[in-house]
Amino acid sequence: MLKSARGFRDQRCPGCQLPLSLCICCSLPRITAKATFWILMHPFEYDKPTNTGRIIQDCIHQSKIIFWERTLPSHRLLNLIKDNQQVFLVFPEEYKTNTNSPVHSRPLATENPNFILLDGTWKQARKIFRKSPYLHHLPILSLNSEQKSIYKLRRPSQDHHFCTVEVAIALLQQNQEIEQSLKLNLYFKKFVSQHMIHRNGKRFMEKMA
Repeated sequence: MLKSARGFRDQRCPGCQLPLSLCICCSLPRITAKATFWILMHPFEYDKPTNTGRIIQDCIHQSKIIFWERTLPSHRLLNLIKDNQQVFLVFPEEYKTNTNSPVHSRPLATENPNFILLDGTWKQARKIFRKSPYLHHLPILSLNSEQKSIYKLRRPSQDHHFCTVEVAIALLQQNQEIEQSLKLNLYFKKFVSQHMIHRNGKRFMEKMA
């Protein structure tokens, strides 16, 4: 585990990355979905206990984490983009630059869509998009939702911005995979709840010290 990752001193479960006393791996759902999620993850993200891209890979069979490298793009991802017509880049329209790609608010009618999610801080996600020309011609899916994020473990750049797993939950709903979306959402809520218990407990101990 990277020592730069927040929380690395805690003795944590290697699966869910929560403290061992708050482990939720026994609640991990095994989800089969029609949609496939390709999580293009900034290399600094994977070892952060609060990362939610890992939740998608842990829960959904058809999901893959690919580490982003500016000068060495993944051949698997390049081949997917080249050979598949059902690939969507999920990214906020307001951050779209240097591209004339069409923007959709809902996925087009495809049976087995492939969604590319950029996983990192908002600054990192914008950098991944900006520095990855192979993404610029893809149709962009910009989610419009009136719901607010429940992810309180980090501060979003905008109130309407979702964390990575919340995006996957919304996409499953739009793809009419309601049961899969509910299962993923339930596990995510437990993940956030256990983190908040840990965080509040540490604050209490600091006050008592």
